[in-house]
Amino acid sequence: MKSRKVLVIGHPLVVDANRQLWNTLAKHPSYQVDLIVPKSWPSNLLKKNDFQFNKETDQDLNKIYSLRTVFKGSGSFFFFNPIKIAQIFWWNRYDVVLLTQETWSLSLFFIHLLKFLSPNNKALFYLTVCQNIKKKKLYFLRFFERFNTWALDSILCCCSEIEQVIRWKGIKKECRY
Repeated sequence: MKSRKVLVIGHPLVVDANRQLWNTLAKHPSYQVDLIVPKSWPSNLLKKNDFQFNKETDQDLNKIYSLRTVFKGSGSFFFFNPIKIAQIFWWNRYDVVLLTQETWSLSLFFIHLLKFLSPNNKALFYLTVCQNIKKKKLYFLRFFERFNTWALDSILCCCSEIEQVIRWKGIKKECRY
């Protein structure tokens, strides 16, 4: 049986504990998991987090791409080095792409564009959302959020409150827990 290639992208992956789940999936012979992580990421608790390979949490992962980010620390306005991430999308064939980000993020828009233009245009695309706050000041972004999520296969939510926020925004995409 052919293994499924999975690409996971997200700034939380700079912390090795957040990579542990994906390393566990990578132990399964049916999956080959690549990660895109930031080289460093600012933190509220520490001055900054620098990516460091951890043998315990990373040993079964196929590849970890540690990339520079543009506008890091600017919430959902950041994105990964466009040239490097475009090369990853062009040189690799993935069955699944999973991004951890907000529905209104520039990263989501940019990954959509790359996926569409690359040989990965048929890959399943999932978005993991962890924001359960109704941000009324960002109401003007609702059209962009709906546009940004229309081509997703599904939105993965940590809890039912996140799905309620997704529905409040007028996004009709399927949500899974």
